[in-house]
Parts: sequence; structure tokens; C-alpha cells
Amino acid sequence: MSIFEFVFSLFGLVLGLSLAEVLAGFARTVQARARIRMGWLTPLLGLLLIIDLVSFWTGAWRERDALRIALDPLLFATLIAGIYYVAASLVFPSDHDEWPDLDDYFMAQKKIVVIAVMGCNLLVIAGIVLLHGGAAMTAGRWAGYALFTATALLLILTRSKRLSLVLLCAMVSYYWLVPQLGALIDGGAAAG
Repeated sequence: MSIFEFVFSLFGLVLGLSLAEVLAGFARTVQARARIRMGWLTPLLGLLLIIDLVSFWTGAWRERDALRIALDPLLFATLIAGIYYVAASLVFPSDHDEWPDLDDYFMAQKKIVVIAVMGCNLLVIAGIVLLHGGAAMTAGRWAGYALFTATALLLILTRSKRLSLVLLCAMVSYYWLVPQLGALIDGGAAAG
């Protein structure tokens, strides 16, 4: 068993449970669709969390050669995975009778879930810096994180469901657009 397999077996389990939690919440919601108003906000928040979880999973794979077996990295990874799990458990209501309108549920829960996602991303950045030094965080990476954080903060602060929808769509598209933005910034910085 490689070091990566050993380390990943612990927090990969928790990440898998997080994905299962979001998917189970969505399945319960689809089952209850006749008696609730689903809307777009809660499912998009679930999609955002799934994409962020998978991006963390792929990031962990990229860092596999830098991982070591020790208490600190295992606790650090478990902390991130645990935060993801708590966020995942809050995306969909456990009782649809209490929350017949999922957009209302979203407005009540979004702050905790989005702060958790932001926290996980900040911890990932801290992990990258701890593993590779500050130079690993290129200007493009910082720009991407700043854009994500600004959008997330707007989402937390807005009381508008329409603006929340726009911001969620922007955050979901972030995972495809920001790598290109980062490459442009970093490529421009290297060329200039």
C-alpha cells in the first residue's frame, strides 16, 4: 500500500460519505417533489458542493507524492473532509414537512454551507503552502481564489433569491473558467 493509498483511505471514506449525503438528500427531495417546491437554489448548492468535493479529491491526487504518514497531515485532511461532511449534511433538509419550499431552506442554510466550502478551500491553500511553500500559490491561483471568495461572500450576504441563483451559477462555472483565467494571468506574468 502506498503512502497516498494509506492517507487517502481515511479521508477518502469521509469524502465519499459527503458525496453520498448530498446525493441522498437530492434523492429524498426528488421523492418528495409532489409535496414540496424544489426550486433551483438548493439543487445548485448541492451541485456546487459536489464539484468542490471532486475538485478537492483531484487536488489530493495531484499532491500524492508530497504526502507523508504522520498525525498532522492525517488530522489536517480529516478536518477538511469533516467540514465537507457537515456542509453536505446541511444542503438538503432532512424533513421536507418542515421545509416545503427548498428556496426558503436554501436562504436559511446557505451561510453555513458556503462558509464551510470557503473554509475548506482556505485550508487547501494553507496545505499547498505548507507542502510547497508560498511560491506554489501563483498569481493565477490567488486571483481564482479571490474571485471565488468574493462571489461566495456576495452569496452569503444577499437576501435576493434571483441574485443567489446568478451567484450560484457563477460559482459552479468557476471550476471550468478560473483555470483558464489563472493560466492567462500566470502566462502573462511569466511572459511579462
